[in-house]
Amino acid sequence: MNNNNDDNTIIIDDDYDSDCYTDDDADFEYDNEYSDILFDESVFLDSEKQHNKLYIGCSTINSINEMVLTCCISASSFFKYPITKVRQYLLDYSIIYGQYKKIDIIKLDIEADGFYNVILKTYWIRLIQRHWKKYFIERNKVLKKRCSIYSINHKMIYGKYPINQRVLPGLNGLLQIYNK
Repeated sequence: MNNNNDDNTIIIDDDYDSDCYTDDDADFEYDNEYSDILFDESVFLDSEKQHNKLYIGCSTINSINEMVLTCCISASSFFKYPITKVRQYLLDYSIIYGQYKKIDIIKLDIEADGFYNVILKTYWIRLIQRHWKKYFIERNKVLKKRCSIYSINHKMIYGKYPINQRVLPGLNGLLQIYNK
């Protein structure tokens, strides 16, 4: 490609030799794979991260057993691109290279010395899902019992369901076993 500075026109050479493919060209194609994410993330990457805010990203454990932020992505880009591309982007552009990265919702804790420690929020979501699965099975059993003719008749006569069907499991008290 030649650039003529006199009249600001760009002249493209048609004499490109395909045998002159170098490793630099491979790096350029590799970078182009994520150029759309990088373009969308340019403002987010350069922005100052805020204390106690939630981010989508990856973390790792440092030498003193603290979880630290390695890379994050904005929510709009996370939902815009396929998860495989986002995961690879986070792996390739993290500050620590070569580890398997799991994408988490993380709460950023910026210390006075500038370290970006994180608190995993995805962990609690997984606990809620696991416990809700058990509650959902119990809930469906109670609803199925309430549909029986005996239960409907009992409700019509007494205004209440039978004793073993009065409580419908819900979200309240779901994680009560973790309350110490």
